Amino acid sequence: MTLPRRPVWMDLATYSGAEISSFYAAVCGWTAGEGSDQFGGYFMFFNHDVPVVGAMPTPADQPGGWTMYIQVDDVASTLSAIEAAGGSVA
Repeated sequence: MTLPRRPVWMDLATYSGAEISSFYAAVCGWTAGEGSDQFGGYFMFFNHDVPVVGAMPTPADQPGGWTMYIQVDDVASTLSAIEAAGGSVA
């Protein structure tokens, strides 16, 4: 069974993988996996060997930050609810 409208994954686009790995190790206890050349340096953070967050290097001319993926039962009605609440769809 899945829960509607729940976060299912997050990615972090960052300018400094080494520094960010140290930061999240200290703050959350996460360990960083190896980056994949095949996927542009994408790597995962692990909590007790369980993947919890993905991360990737981002070019200096692009914004960094977090992306959260949310599972929904009905995409169209969720997008309508976002707009009705004052949000926007990109």
